[in-house]
This record gives sequence, C-alpha cells and structure tokens, in this order.
Amino acid sequence: MAAGGGDDRARAEIVALERQWLEAEANRDATALQRILDDQFVCTFQWSKPIGKADFIQSIVRPHPAETQEISDQTVIVSGDTAVVTETDTDQSLRNGKTRTLTGRVTVTYVKRKGRWRALAEHMAWDPQFGVRVARRGLLATSLVLHKFRLSRLGLSVALVDIDSGRCRRQGA
Repeated sequence: MAAGGGDDRARAEIVALERQWLEAEANRDATALQRILDDQFVCTFQWSKPIGKADFIQSIVRPHPAETQEISDQTVIVSGDTAVVTETDTDQSLRNGKTRTLTGRVTVTYVKRKGRWRALAEHMAWDPQFGVRVARRGLLATSLVLHKFRLSRLGLSVALVDIDSGRCRRQGA
C-alpha cells in the first residue's frame, strides 16, 4: 500500500474496510455490504449503466459460479473525511468447465460520516481483452436486433450464433 497523504490511522481503517468488503462479497453477505456501502453508493462499470446500492448488493448475493478475488497494487489516499483507493482486482471463476481470469482496475471513493467510513462510489474497468469481447458482443447484439427487425419485415428467419458456445439457433421472423 502506497500512501498518498492523510494519516496512517485513516489509511489502516480503509484497508481493513476493503478486506471486510472482499470477505462480504466472497460470503455473499448482504448485511455486511449494507454496513460498508453508503446509502448514496453508486457503482459504474465501463460498459453498463451505473447501479445503486440495492442493485449492487443484489448482484453480489445472487447465485453465481464460485469465484476467487485477489486485490493487489493498492494505493490509499486520505484527505480529511474523503479517501480514494485504487487497486488491481483479479477474479477467477469457473464457467462452462473452463477457468476464466479477469483483471481490472478499481477506484473506490470513501466518505467518513458520523465517525464511520463508508464506500460512496466504485468504478471498475476490466482489462482491454475482456473489453474487446464485451464491446464486440454488444455491437453484434445491436446489429442482430436491427437486422432481425429488417429481415422480419421481409418475412425471413434469422440464425443467431452464441459467441461463447458457437451454437446456432434459428428464430422465425
């Protein structure tokens, strides 16, 4: 952890809260996440709309494949009642029998309210290779919707290909 200002006690409190957050996600602990996240919490991912506290917690506690998460390259900067954390997040999960590793950069802003630190905002940006796949998927999906609409007006069917599995399925017009 590199220090960028502020006092050591505040940095230590933030680092401890980061560990608690990581454990809460691993254990899908909604109660702990409620305590860690500010009521005004917002999370942004580079390709989707911002989500608030309730939706973020729901996304964490819903059933999904087992995952390991490792935080590295952490920097904590404290300025009064505000702290900013930047770090690298490496996630590994098993999907369709294959191990998938995603690495991204995370920035979290904390605020101190009534003597307690709470996460106010988080932004995650995944590595460029993952981003290319997601962007292509989004562009392809948009293109397919437009083409399906055009073809359906002509009474033709459309063949859709699942990018992950390579399977093809036909949809009638």
